[in-house]
Amino acid sequence: EDGEADGIDASEPAGASEAAPLEHGEEWRRGERVDPKGRAYNVASLHEMFVHLVDRAKMPDLKRLLAVDVTFELRGGQGAARGVAQHEIVRGRDAVLDKLRDLERTHAGRIAHLEPVTLTALGFTKVVWRSAARSAKARREPFRVAERIAWNDKGLIERIVRVDPAPPTHREWVHTLAGGDRWVAVRDFLHEDVRLFAASGRVVRGKSAVAEALGMLAVRMRGRVRSVTAGIELSPTASQATISG
Repeated sequence: EDGEADGIDASEPAGASEAAPLEHGEEWRRGERVDPKGRAYNVASLHEMFVHLVDRAKMPDLKRLLAVDVTFELRGGQGAARGVAQHEIVRGRDAVLDKLRDLERTHAGRIAHLEPVTLTALGFTKVVWRSAARSAKARREPFRVAERIAWNDKGLIERIVRVDPAPPTHREWVHTLAGGDRWVAVRDFLHEDVRLFAASGRVVRGKSAVAEALGMLAVRMRGRVRSVTAGIELSPTASQATISG
């Protein structure tokens, strides 16, 4: 699946990582890090903590996670649903904190679901979090946010990229495919030149042919999928999920 499935550009900040994931050990790929003073931390756990602090609007604690030269980038915005593109960049800890304070008036206390935090091929963390679905009693619009964070060697945030509203993750895409009649929704995310590599070695090419093949696969999967793993980013442009049935 394309590395931009979470709506976040696959390109990474210059100098953010010196090595490909396979050059690191298993602990590194789980998010384990050690700062210059020898203190251990886990970037996946820190990202989860960051989202919980967002939900509680704990600004002093959020500030302690931000590097002085942190950058915040927002893409999409509420206008995206109306076809109005939004792209905003804020730099510096105080300015980013002010921006977060403004945004969290919408999000604080309303985060109902947090996807498992995963690591990108270059060691960044990413996650999707959202509010509860709209209900007759809800007075505010629901939200769904994709967020990617780059960390410095001290365990502080040096870059945040958010996309709101967020498109489906790889895991959600697979769940949709396995959801019987809902599988037709995956057609919207197929490129015209998409290719499907089957386990048999057969290669299917083109949006229409791949959609037809996925439709037949969806029929076989319906009611038989027990679990789907979170997507693992193999490279900045490819991810993998495992289906058990």
